[in-house]
Amino acid sequence: MIAPDAPGWTPLCVETLETGPAAVDAFAAALAGSARPDPVSPRVPATFAFTVLARPAVVDHLERLARERDAVLVHQAQSFAFAEDLERRCRYTVVIDWQQSPKRADRLTLRGRVHRETADPAAEAALQEFQAEIVLFENRREPTATEAGDA
Repeated sequence: MIAPDAPGWTPLCVETLETGPAAVDAFAAALAGSARPDPVSPRVPATFAFTVLARPAVVDHLERLARERDAVLVHQAQSFAFAEDLERRCRYTVVIDWQQSPKRADRLTLRGRVHRETADPAAEAALQEFQAEIVLFENRREPTATEAGDA
C-alpha cells in the first residue's frame, strides 16, 4: 500500500523522472549484469524510480548531514510499494522527502513518491513509493597505536 502523507516528513526536492529507452535499457542491463539485456524488455524495471536518489539534490543533502556529524553514509535497506508499473517514454514527478528516526539520531529515511507528470501530488495517490534507510555511521573507536603511527 502506498503511504499517505504523514507527519514528520521534511520536503527535500521534486525531481522529474524520464523513462526514455536509453536510460531504462542501461539500468536493466546493469541489473542483469550484462552490456545489454536480451531481449530488451518493453517494461520499465520495477526499481528504476529509485535512481532519483543518486541525483545531486538528494546526495548533496545527505552528504551535508553526514559532514555535520563527521559520519559516512551507509545505505542500510530499501523498500518499495507499487500501485502501477511505470511506462516507457513517459515523464513522472518524484516527490522526495526525508525523516530522522525518532528512536536513533544516526538513522534517517528517504522517501520518493512517483506521480504522473500531469498529476497534482497533493491530490492524487502515488503510482509507486520507495524508501531508503540510511545510517550516518560515526567511527567512535580510537585508533590503535599502529594506525595512529601510519597517519
